[in-house]
Amino acid sequence: MSTILVTGGAGYIGSHAVLALKNAGYEVIVLDNLSNGHRELVEEVLQVKLIVGDMSDRSLLDDIFSTHNITEANL
Repeated sequence: MSTILVTGGAGYIGSHAVLALKNAGYEVIVLDNLSNGHRELVEEVLQVKLIVGDMSDRSLLDDIFSTHNITEANL
């Protein structure tokens, strides 16, 4: 199973992308700073892993890519 990192996945458009990817059989990890997103949507409704942070944080991205088997990160 491929794992895809979705940035902004806790917002309206991102959450729909996460749902479509899950329905297509992908494992999804969401990176979101929650400035316009909702933690409960990701964790309770979509039931995927949420990493709270900003995609401009290089050390966070290095950590995510070194600890998770991300095969796609282009959304």
